[in-house]
Amino acid sequence: AITDDQDLVYREMSGPGRKPSVVPPDGSEFEGANHVEHWNADPTLLFRYSALTFNGHRIHYDATYAVEIEGYPGLVVHGPLVATLMDISGILIYLGVATAILSA
Repeated sequence: AITDDQDLVYREMSGPGRKPSVVPPDGSEFEGANHVEHWNADPTLLFRYSALTFNGHRIHYDATYAVEIEGYPGLVVHGPLVATLMDISGILIYLGVATAILSA
C-alpha cells in the first residue's frame, strides 16, 4: 500500500495592483559555504518541468499571468524542482564531485 501525506499551504488572495509579500535574499544565507551553486529558473526550464510533472498551472511558465492575474512578483519556481536540484547536488556531494548550496 502507498500512503501520501500532504501539508497544503495557501496564501491570501492576490491580484493586479497588490504588493506581494516577498522578502528578497540579502546573501547572508551563503555565509560560510564552501561552494555556492546558482541556477537560472527561466521560463523554458519551468515550462519543461511543468510538462514533465503534468503541472499545468500558468504561474510556473506564463510571467504575464503570474504577475497580472495572480499577483506574484514573477514566475513561481516549483517546490519539487528545487527538491530535485537539491537531490542532484546531494548525490554529487556524496560522490565527491561537488560541494554546493543551491539558490534560485
